[in-house]
Amino acid sequence: MFSRCDFDEWIDSAGKPRKVPCIMTVGNSEQRLNPQLERVFRIMLWSLGGVALFSVIGYATFGLHPQWLNAFPPAISKYLNEFYRISFRLFGEGQTWLMALALLAYLTGHVKGRWIPAALAVVVLSFASEWAGTVYGFPFGAYTYSDTLMGYRLLGHVPTVIPLSWFMMAVPSFAIAYGAFPRSRVKVVLMGALLLTLWDVSLDPAMSYLVPYWSWKVKGAFYGMPLQNWFGWYVTGLVLMAAMSALRSERWVAELSLPWLGGFYAINWFVPFGMLVAAGLWWGVLVSVLCVSVCLIGLMPPSLRLHLWFSSSSGPNPSPTPGVVDKQLP
Repeated sequence: MFSRCDFDEWIDSAGKPRKVPCIMTVGNSEQRLNPQLERVFRIMLWSLGGVALFSVIGYATFGLHPQWLNAFPPAISKYLNEFYRISFRLFGEGQTWLMALALLAYLTGHVKGRWIPAALAVVVLSFASEWAGTVYGFPFGAYTYSDTLMGYRLLGHVPTVIPLSWFMMAVPSFAIAYGAFPRSRVKVVLMGALLLTLWDVSLDPAMSYLVPYWSWKVKGAFYGMPLQNWFGWYVTGLVLMAAMSALRSERWVAELSLPWLGGFYAINWFVPFGMLVAAGLWWGVLVSVLCVSVCLIGLMPPSLRLHLWFSSSSGPNPSPTPGVVDKQLP
């Protein structure tokens, strides 16, 4: 399904040969890109990974053992304890803004403003689902967000960053699903919703059981989370994926780098998963690993799995697959 893609040569203004990176896009076409711009986005992705790793290490050390802060001299401990007091809001709300803004910069750099209609649809629909959940307890179950850890709440119930985070993960979920099933709208919607729900398998115990960013009014079987929540995630995911499909989002998603979006998804998945490992919630770790394994190994085409894990390859460049994007979803 996927061909190999390496570099093209071009001659700069000084007459010297340079290498231009070539990526394999979601739509399975090769795209030559501005080398400086792609270098920036690669560095940005690695930097986001560094922030995620720093967050997990911070939680595994001082997050789980705040008494360690008192091991420093009093003058330093004073400031460290003050930072600890605000750190959970900083790394919860702040990291979500950072990840979302990075994605928006990446999308704008590649497809300009063509992503905006899909973003508006996802934000509005996800807000409606979250508002219904916090007010009526459907489709996720009855829950409420923290007043102190999640920032300003829209209409008094849904924190501003929540609809943004839905779009932040809806894009890579849709892209990976489209890369797996470019000829079937139904499979793209079903798989995209599943990928979105997989994120919550580790997200919910990390963000409600370990750190109370939200709390459940009725305690459930999975670290206090009712299993209805996954039903709510999948139903909401179906609505979001269907909206993106109806807006023909594959037309611009097909021009994006599948390895970059796969890496972005993995980074956001790693943070709550790393917190589960650090806290020793081994049932949560096991369920998360099993769910991801079933999705990647059991449901996705082998060619996509290889492309996600081995995104760079050597050897001569084949010609771009002609008309591949035009021949996809009708």
